[in-house]
Amino acid sequence: MNTKQFLWRMAAYHPGLFWKGIFQWLPFNLAPVAAGLLMKVFFDQLTGHSASSDVTWFVVALLAANAAATLGSIRFASRTETALNFRIKGLIRQNLLNHILGQPGARAIPGSPGEAVSQFRDDVDQLADTIRNVNLLVVKTVFFLTALAVLFAINVPVTLGVILPLLAVFALVQTRIIRMSVRLRPKGNGRRELSGFMSEVFQSVLAVKVAGAEDSVVEEFSRLSDDRRKQVSRDRVMSQLMYALLPNLVQIGSGILLLAGARLLGPGKFTVGDYALFVHLLLHMSKFIEYSGTSITQIKQVKGYLRRLNWLLQGSSLDRMIDFKPLDLAESPPAAPPPAVSESRQFKQLQTKSLTYFYPGTAKGIKRIDLQISRGSFVVIVGRVGSGKTTLLRTILGLLPAAAGEVRWNNRRIANPGEFFVPPRTAYTPQVPKLYNGTLKENILLGLPEEGLEQAVYDAVLEEDVRLLDKGLDTEVGVRGVKLSNGQIQRSAAARMFVRGSEVLVVDDMSSALDAETESRLWERLNAREEATCLVVSHRREALRRADHIIVMKDGEIEAQGTFRELALSSEEFRALLDEAGGTLPGNRP
Repeated sequence: MNTKQFLWRMAAYHPGLFWKGIFQWLPFNLAPVAAGLLMKVFFDQLTGHSASSDVTWFVVALLAANAAATLGSIRFASRTETALNFRIKGLIRQNLLNHILGQPGARAIPGSPGEAVSQFRDDVDQLADTIRNVNLLVVKTVFFLTALAVLFAINVPVTLGVILPLLAVFALVQTRIIRMSVRLRPKGNGRRELSGFMSEVFQSVLAVKVAGAEDSVVEEFSRLSDDRRKQVSRDRVMSQLMYALLPNLVQIGSGILLLAGARLLGPGKFTVGDYALFVHLLLHMSKFIEYSGTSITQIKQVKGYLRRLNWLLQGSSLDRMIDFKPLDLAESPPAAPPPAVSESRQFKQLQTKSLTYFYPGTAKGIKRIDLQISRGSFVVIVGRVGSGKTTLLRTILGLLPAAAGEVRWNNRRIANPGEFFVPPRTAYTPQVPKLYNGTLKENILLGLPEEGLEQAVYDAVLEEDVRLLDKGLDTEVGVRGVKLSNGQIQRSAAARMFVRGSEVLVVDDMSSALDAETESRLWERLNAREEATCLVVSHRREALRRADHIIVMKDGEIEAQGTFRELALSSEEFRALLDEAGGTLPGNRP
C-alpha cells in the first residue's frame, strides 16, 4: 500500500466527518478574501476612487459578520477535526492491538516492549495528524486559488510580478533547508532506541544489580540520552529556521515588489484600496505557501511511518491498520463476563498428534508429540532443563506456532489454537507470572466481575497472605509485583487462573517458590475442584504423587509415560531424574 492509497483509506473511514470538516473550515479560510475586498472598498471610498456613497458603517458591519463567521468556523471545524483525528487513532491502534494479540506469544512483537510502545504511540499520532493536514491543505488550496483569481482580476502584471518571485524564493529556501536537514538529521530521532533500552533495564533490575553493572547501564543511558538530545536539537533548529526565515523573506519581498509595481503603473491605475488588498492577501497567501511546503513534507514522511509500523506488523498487510471496524467509544465499558460453555460442548478430551515446533534457526523444540488428556485427569510433565516441557505447553496453547501436527478438542481439529485456548476453555499460568502495577484484586480479576474472587483466593492458598496485607486485596503490588514475595506472585497468578472458571488448567511449575506445606495445600485444593482437568509441568514430589498420568520429556520428545509406579519400574530416564534430585525432579527454574 502506497502513501496515496493509505491516506485515501483513512479519509474514507469516516467520509462524513472528513468532508464536513472541509466545508466547516471554508468560512475561516475564505474570510481573508472577504476581508480584503471590504478593505479595498473602504480605502477606495476614503481616497475618492469609488463612486459609491459613504459605506463606512456598512463595511464595518460586514467585517464584524465576517469575523463572527470565522469564529463559528473555527469552533465547529475544530470539533469535527478532533472527532475524526481521535477516531482514526482509535481505529489504527485497535487494529494493531488485535493483530499483536492474535499472534503466537513468542512472535507478538519483534523487538522490545519499549520500542513497540513508541511505535504504537508516536507513529500512529503522526499518521492521524497527516490526514488532518490533508484536510486543511484542500481548504487552503481553495483559498489560494480564490485569492489568486481576485488579484488577477485587479491587475495581472502586478500579480505575476509578485507571485512568481515569491514562489521561486520559497522553493529555493525550502530546498536548501531540506538538504541541510538531510545532512544533519539521522534516520531516527533516538526515541525508539532510548525507550527500548529503558524498558529492558526496568525489566532486568535484579540482573543488573547482581552483575554489578549499574555504572555501565548509567553510562549507556547517558550516551543514548545525549544522542537523543543532539537529534532533537537538530530537528528544532531545522524547524525554527523554516518558520523564522520563510515568512520574513516572503513579507519583505511582497513589500518591495508591490511598491515597485505601484510606481511602474503610474497614478490612478493602482489605487490605495488595490494596494491594501494586495498586501492583505499576499500575507495570507505566503502563509499558504509556507503551510503547503510543510504539509507536503509531512505527507512524504507517511512512507516512513508505514515502514516502521510494518516492522510492528512483522510483514503483514498494512491493510490491517485500516480494517474498518466499529469502535467502542463508551467512557466506562461494562466488564464482560467470560462466555458460558454449553453442556454439549463441554470438554471431554484433548489430543495432540505429531505436534512439532522448532525455534527459528535451531534444532531445539519438540517433535512428533502424541498425547491424550481426559476430563478430570491430573497430568504432570517432567524432564531435564531444555527437554521441551514449556515448549510443549506453549505450542498446545498456540503461544508458539506449530510447524507440523495438530491439536484436537473433543476430537475436533483446532485450526487456530491461539484464539481457541482461552477462558472458559483453558487458563494458563506461565513459569514466570507477570503482575502489573495495580492492586492485588485488579491483578487477579483483570477486568472480570468479582464473582468467584473469594473462592479463587482460597483455592490459591492466598487467604492468609491477603489478611496480613495492609489493605488486603486493595493493596498495591508495585511494578511486576515487586512488593510481593515470589511465592505470593505465583499464588496470585494461580488465583487469576482459578477465577476464570476454565475447564482445563495449564500450569508451568506453579509451585517452584512454595514451601512443602503450602504446596501440599495448593494441590489438595486444586484436586478438590469439581471435575478439574490439569496439565502441569512440575518437578515436585507432591505433584507427582497426585498425578494420574506422568509424561517424561527428553530432547524434545516423549521418552516415556504412565503412572508414577509404572515409570519407576520401566523408565530409566525417570529413575535417573529421581536419583539425581534425591527424590525430586530437577529441570525447572523458579
